Amino acid sequence: EFRSKVLGNFLSRTYVGPGHKLYSYAEKRKTVNITEILQHEFASFLEPIVSEIQAAKSSTDGWRDDKLRRIIGFRTESVEAAIRSVETGTYLCYLPELLASNRKMLSLKIEGCPYKCETSTYLIAKKDNELGWVRSLF
Repeated sequence: EFRSKVLGNFLSRTYVGPGHKLYSYAEKRKTVNITEILQHEFASFLEPIVSEIQAAKSSTDGWRDDKLRRIIGFRTESVEAAIRSVETGTYLCYLPELLASNRKMLSLKIEGCPYKCETSTYLIAKKDNELGWVRSLF
């Protein structure tokens, strides 16, 4: 029998790094219209980074490409490679907040986009005797 516990809910945001044309907007917390965002290239993923994303019929990172088509300039299997491409100012990226914390990038405040991607993260365990220190989280 499996047991699970919600570790947290994380909202995805669009991130930008130093050197990118839109970085000053993020630094000043100025709003950027979605039409401006869609003119810039994104880093994205070859496979869904969150399992429920595939069922939602959105892109592999949760962005609603079926509603707001964006330019994908870089596709990778590696979250780290995508983040580094943002930190260098090359691309924008749509990521859960948890993956973007303590990185050299800032989230953009976007207007004109009615969609959001919120991800629940679970700890799932099967056997109590194999949990070790994780047992204290239940």
